Amino acid sequence: MKKVWVYLLCVTLLVSLIAGSAFASTFDKIETSGKLIVGAREGAVPFGFYDKKGNWVGFSLDVAKELHKKLEEKLDMVIELEFKPTTGKTRIPLLVAHATDLQTGCSTHNLRREEVIDYSVTFFLTGTKLLVRKGSGIKEIEDLKGKALGSLVGTSNIKVLRALNEEGGLGITIKAYDKYPTAFLALQQEKIQAIGTDDVLLAGIMAAAPNPEDWEIVGRLLSYEP
Repeated sequence: MKKVWVYLLCVTLLVSLIAGSAFASTFDKIETSGKLIVGAREGAVPFGFYDKKGNWVGFSLDVAKELHKKLEEKLDMVIELEFKPTTGKTRIPLLVAHATDLQTGCSTHNLRREEVIDYSVTFFLTGTKLLVRKGSGIKEIEDLKGKALGSLVGTSNIKVLRALNEEGGLGITIKAYDKYPTAFLALQQEKIQAIGTDDVLLAGIMAAAPNPEDWEIVGRLLSYEP
């Protein structure tokens, strides 16, 4: 358990910019190109998702739009705003490659990531819990012993879940998915018995489900994700 908390001993933020001295070049790039390219999630309610009309919406996109306005004011010029789809696996590589200028979304701040990217101030705090079918009898991660658990590739959540699984000798099969809707489909099809990720994301998955009353968020906080 100790190494889990050592891993999480940091402040986490949702908006990331290219780190250190590279920040100036990112700012210059935006000013020269007249374009702000923002990486955003597509299936992460409430941060980034498509509404019933097919519009790309979400809290993180709203934050990016406000930042876009401030950049236009600061530079006194019109700046084109472009959103680019990202996943837990691609969001940081796209930043490092300058394919995006900014990443908004549910991105935990940790020391390993801080080696290559920089962060804004923290403006959201969540933590890892479990989404299960109501009546499953699963209340804590220990109840998944010998069962299957899904999470997202490239996230801090899956690293925590793997560490807890190993330290507790739980024998849980942990499956990695690229997007939350894919993980939820696996849960519906009983290929996994739970999804482990930020509780706010689990609430979004459940709210978007055809029958929200069939699902429940359970368990103690397995991590804190600023």
